Amino acid sequence: MRKKELILISVIFILTLFRITAQNTINTISVDTKTYNFYEQKEWTKLIETGKESLENGIDFYYLQYRMGVAYYELKKYRKAIPFFEKLFNETPEDLVAAEYLYYSYLFSGMYEDARLFGRTLPVSLKNKFNINFERLIFNNVGAEFKYYTFDNYEASIESDENLDQRITQNLWYADLNLTTYTKGKFTLFQGFSYIRGKNKVFDSTYTDTAFNENIKQFQYYISGNWFISKGTNVKAAIHYVNTKLEGINPESNIGQGYGSSGMNQLYYKTSLNGIVGFIKYTKSVSNFDIKATVTLSYLNSATQILPGIGVNYYPLGNTNLYIGAEFLYQFTNKDIEYTPAPIVKSKIGVRLFKSVWLEPFMLYGKSRNLVDEDAFVVYNSPNTLNHWYGSNLNINLKENRLLLYFTWQKYSFTNTFQVNSFDKQVDYNMETFFGGIKFRF
Repeated sequence: MRKKELILISVIFILTLFRITAQNTINTISVDTKTYNFYEQKEWTKLIETGKESLENGIDFYYLQYRMGVAYYELKKYRKAIPFFEKLFNETPEDLVAAEYLYYSYLFSGMYEDARLFGRTLPVSLKNKFNINFERLIFNNVGAEFKYYTFDNYEASIESDENLDQRITQNLWYADLNLTTYTKGKFTLFQGFSYIRGKNKVFDSTYTDTAFNENIKQFQYYISGNWFISKGTNVKAAIHYVNTKLEGINPESNIGQGYGSSGMNQLYYKTSLNGIVGFIKYTKSVSNFDIKATVTLSYLNSATQILPGIGVNYYPLGNTNLYIGAEFLYQFTNKDIEYTPAPIVKSKIGVRLFKSVWLEPFMLYGKSRNLVDEDAFVVYNSPNTLNHWYGSNLNINLKENRLLLYFTWQKYSFTNTFQVNSFDKQVDYNMETFFGGIKFRF
């Protein structure tokens, strides 16, 4: 009797297994047929819906992965397409079509280091097609920037018997040359050489009861390195050196002095200030999000600041047509300041207006001094307190992304602290900057 029961159980098990196998075979054939028809008809949304249902039921095969990757790609949801093309490329690295899809999915989703490093592994034919033969060059990107500043007149009004001590910036301009080098490994080197020139109007009773001019000359050197750690993961470190020279001009220095005079009395003073900034950033791409954590340590205007921050960029469409960014910072300093420290909030929205044109409005709110921005590339070492700013970038990519033009308008609110008869007073003023840059990739 026991032997018959075992035989009956074995038969039932075999029949059940056969039915399951047959059912899966039918479903696989059905899914293959449906997704192929959707692919031919370019019904991308229906293809994705069918593919999701199939994967949830454990039905997966090579061409389903291919079709779903292409469907997400055609819908411009590049970050959704990446996992499918990664799997295809890992299984069949000789498939150059899948490799091309994967490269452009990285590129169009804003994962530029992933695209660059993946491109290095491709055959020469694809490298030439993508124009990514970087290894043969010393410098891969060369850029130049120019910025012009305008200021409100925030000179304090005083009575004739009052003494004023105040520094007022009247004009300023900035120029920069920058170079980018892609190494054969996972490292990218960036260098920037900057120069700032301008003039202050100074009231300082230590030297004279009337106003005199102060020349500003500032040289900056910036160097940063980016390490590609793994898929979507990067670590960046930077150092920024700032040397500022201030010259107080004696307005009576030309009286009685001819050509070739020693000029010993031309300056009230000549000072040189050195500043240094260290920066490190960790970034990670997760689905449609780029998250980051940063720490900045700076010594500017004889004050030490620590600026930790966290931020996120969100790509709701899975591409760079629309992105939203937010960053939260908090500044710690060892100097007495005229404001109460509070969180600094930055935000931006990027929108593709045309095929190669992006508009990026942005803002910052939160009081700070000696603030460092843009991965420590931009240093606000004015002695005044920054209250907030807002503005917009316009980025234009030309020549198959080999030529980048960018323009920025930005408006700032500052608070200037000055003394009248040795008593502290404050005045708010605005500053505007008009900024243009060009970057060319060889």
